[in-house]
Amino acid sequence: CDDCSCYDGVSCTDNVSPLSGVTCGACPAGLFKGDEKCIDNSTSINDYSITTSATSVTSNAATAAVTSNAATTSVTSNAATATVTSNAATTSVTSNAATAAVTSNAATTSVTSNVATATVTSNAATATVTSNAATTSVTSNAATATVTSNAATTSVTSDAATVAVTSNAATAAVTSNAATATVTSNAATTSVTSNAATAAVTSNAATATVTSNAATALTASNTITTSITSNAATATVTSNAATATVTSNAATTSVTSNAATATFTSNAATATVTSDAATATVTSNAATAAVTSDAATTSVTSNAATATVTSHAATTSVTSNA
Repeated sequence: CDDCSCYDGVSCTDNVSPLSGVTCGACPAGLFKGDEKCIDNSTSINDYSITTSATSVTSNAATAAVTSNAATTSVTSNAATATVTSNAATTSVTSNAATAAVTSNAATTSVTSNVATATVTSNAATATVTSNAATTSVTSNAATATVTSNAATTSVTSDAATVAVTSNAATAAVTSNAATATVTSNAATTSVTSNAATAAVTSNAATATVTSNAATALTASNTITTSITSNAATATVTSNAATATVTSNAATTSVTSNAATATFTSNAATATVTSDAATATVTSNAATAAVTSDAATTSVTSNAATATVTSHAATTSVTSNA
């Protein structure tokens, strides 16, 4: 792009030829002056393109490792173990009959990296991780988990990159069928447990609890805790038979599941939401979900269990089908 090019967030187009003594015209609404660089509202790149590091891994019943721009993410499905490590946050997620642990140093997302998008899709377990300025949506037939990162303002929209993952009968990044999920982060911790599992989370100065089908989950966060999301982000989860969703401090969370249990909302469960200064909307069928957080702490439970979620200044909405 040159001074007389307009940038629409994807490519540059000529505006006015830079003739001698002629001033370039203004760009139309929504376009930016090139000035020898392309910009994505946060980063200047000299190669005239936006480069967002994205890595995707797919495994059937094995171990998948994903490494993004400034974060390493590993996810394990079917009876496996996944470990995720990002620039300022380490995340481990386990699905079907496994154990998941998430640990982040001072990050706002338990399963999010810095400026990269990592997506993992496996046949019987799906984990999705989004980066700093991106939003990830995951939809699977039997279980879906979606985690949004730091600077995302929409549950399915990000500034620089959008990642979508779809798996057939997968388990959510922080939700597994008969597994245990544990998340521990310095200033943000979240743990979610599903079908007959137990999740425990311990953070710097907070503690929350989430329980699923026949297990118990604990979640704790300091002032920016998201069960599976980061600060000021939005997490959305939609799945057919199992959904886990967690939102962070001042974000909005929506969960929808067909015949499953969502950490924040379960298909066959009753969701109860309590927030300090936020609006919480929960709709479910036959279970009990409770949410409680100190200043942005979210705990959720799934299938025939009890979920507790609390958010300080966040808006949480949950909707389930049957």
